[in-house]
Amino acid sequence: MLQPMEALRRLWIAGLAALVACADGPVRQGGTDVLLVGVDGLDPVVVGELIQEGRLPNFARFANEGVLGALETQRPTFSPVLWTTIATGQGSAEHGVVDFIEASSGMPFTSESRQVPALWNLVSDAGLRVDVAGWWVTWPAEPVNGRLAASYAAQAQAHVLWKSAYVSDYEGQTFPPRLFDELRPLITFASEPGPLLEELWRSFPKPDDQSPLTRRLVTDLAWTLSADRSFEAIGRHFLANDPGELVLVYLSLPDVAGHRFWRYYRPQDFPYPVPERELARFGDYLRLAYEDVDRALGRLMEAAGEDRAVVLVSDHGMTFDPEGRTDPDAITSGHHRSGESGLFGALGAPFTHRPYEPGSRRALGNILGVAPLVLRLLGLERPDHWPAVRHGNGLEEWLDPTWAAAQPARAGPHSDAAWRAQNPRRAPRAPSEEANELFLDALHGLGYLGGEPRTASGDEASDPDAQR
Repeated sequence: MLQPMEALRRLWIAGLAALVACADGPVRQGGTDVLLVGVDGLDPVVVGELIQEGRLPNFARFANEGVLGALETQRPTFSPVLWTTIATGQGSAEHGVVDFIEASSGMPFTSESRQVPALWNLVSDAGLRVDVAGWWVTWPAEPVNGRLAASYAAQAQAHVLWKSAYVSDYEGQTFPPRLFDELRPLITFASEPGPLLEELWRSFPKPDDQSPLTRRLVTDLAWTLSADRSFEAIGRHFLANDPGELVLVYLSLPDVAGHRFWRYYRPQDFPYPVPERELARFGDYLRLAYEDVDRALGRLMEAAGEDRAVVLVSDHGMTFDPEGRTDPDAITSGHHRSGESGLFGALGAPFTHRPYEPGSRRALGNILGVAPLVLRLLGLERPDHWPAVRHGNGLEEWLDPTWAAAQPARAGPHSDAAWRAQNPRRAPRAPSEEANELFLDALHGLGYLGGEPRTASGDEASDPDAQR
């Protein structure tokens, strides 16, 4: 006997298929399956440097065989805003996610706050299947024609670290709900620090001191690594087990490494001398974080196979934090508030090869172009009111001319109003009353020595970007 939620899911999918079958003409015309990998905070200059040093072999595949270069971002460069823009093809004024925390409720934005459909909604509505692992602002998990493992950042993270990780059995973490039991063995739980720290020391040298600054930096890195390992494992599981035509996976380690370790990566950016013992301890941490995500990217690409197009996107780049330049004890030494370009990569039959310009910040396109590019790759219409559909999409210039001629761009009417009518916006909420406490318990379990987290009156709490 089917469980009620599974029966509802099957009924929803059957109804969707019936609607698609009644549509005028084919919804999908040709196209190819797509893996979309989002990596937070990848800086094109750092990537170029490490490719030239031979440290990023999987990024180098994009440079040598496909397309790799800078991607223009938008402001404010807040993760929930940008990743929602990437997923919806529209700016914050349209999609409604304008910050980390909604001002009226004091709660993090959730999927119920979004005002327009995202890629997973549009692809589902077109009758294709979609799998999502860890994308920002996906909690609570929405019904999709496929599988969705949601991401939630607890309210308390405004005081410490704005990155999600699995802590406990929050409600609404997956669609269908029973999927969580299937995925649970793949999750690296931050609340179980033993295996996580063992994993950390395999990728990063263990510091030789236990100062509060060192332990805070390492704790933040470990927390982020737990999320990346989980989302990568879930993404590979999806790709290996009847994957959807579109698979999305989010990773975040380079962003946290950039915020926390920029002074050790580029000490020349700071007016004070960075202590030699700290340079020896952390000087390679940012590069090692990029190497770690390069390996994760390689594993995802291997799981995807040769026939699936791969699109790589970063929401922004990184540089030194001018506000932290005079404070050698500041937690944050890197930032992106001035809108540094992110990274775009594309690999597979639909794309031409573009000669790579190592470290160039000359943008190949804008983050608004990612969603329409993905829909075109899938052989679907793009909503005609999206900016990159109305005014041209620089990212589509890198399609192979023969492929593009056989798969011409198609625009159609948008469904924003109908989608809003079926999905009325709700105020943000937490997955449980204990969400904040569970987050803080897990963080303390990893070795956070900073005492009690700052309250909302502290400087760090008032500026989430300084935490991330």
